[in-house]
Amino acid sequence: MNDTKNQNHKSWQFNRQVNVSVLIQLVFLASLIVGSWVNLQRQLDLLQRDVTMLLQCQKDFTQKLDTLSAKSISYELGGYEEVILEPMQKKYKYVCEENEELNIQNTELKAIIDHLTAEKALKEQNKLDNDQTSPEKI
Repeated sequence: MNDTKNQNHKSWQFNRQVNVSVLIQLVFLASLIVGSWVNLQRQLDLLQRDVTMLLQCQKDFTQKLDTLSAKSISYELGGYEEVILEPMQKKYKYVCEENEELNIQNTELKAIIDHLTAEKALKEQNKLDNDQTSPEKI
């Protein structure tokens, strides 16, 4: 009888140790999830700031280009058309190409932000699912 009671006691201690181990693992997993989420938030904030700065630079550049275009139209070039107009046309073409590249980069950055936002939502959903199922396992 005493031996059976001893075995039950040892079994209970073993189960308790397993439960504490599982609890420690769950706490560690939760801390990893929270750390990853915080890091993702920081990366998204940095990316958003970079995209905002890029858009502002593009806006400023477009305004300067419009001003230059208006000024070039208003000037009477006379005999200097070939000397002044051709380099300006080349520069304008170059600027237009740069603007197209910025638009492509802007589209790519928006796609990255959308992808990261979707990943964040998925991780949050997984965390909620884990939080809902974890008390039943313990």
